[in-house]
Amino acid sequence: MKLIRSVFALMLLMLALGTSVTYAQVTGTVMDPDAGEALVGATVVAPDLSIGTVTDYDGTFSLDLPAGNH
Repeated sequence: MKLIRSVFALMLLMLALGTSVTYAQVTGTVMDPDAGEALVGATVVAPDLSIGTVTDYDGTFSLDLPAGNH
């Protein structure tokens, strides 16, 4: 019985490690280069991943991407 529990626990651990994905948070501010003001409601997209967000009232954004080169 202990062997079955140990094998089951090991399988759960391997499943948990195999399905975990590391994310990187990308943050910034979108500015209008001519006016020097923050852009409210600008769309920020990672097109290769189809992930995006919209800037805040002060032009800031935060985007969680899977770790890697994008």
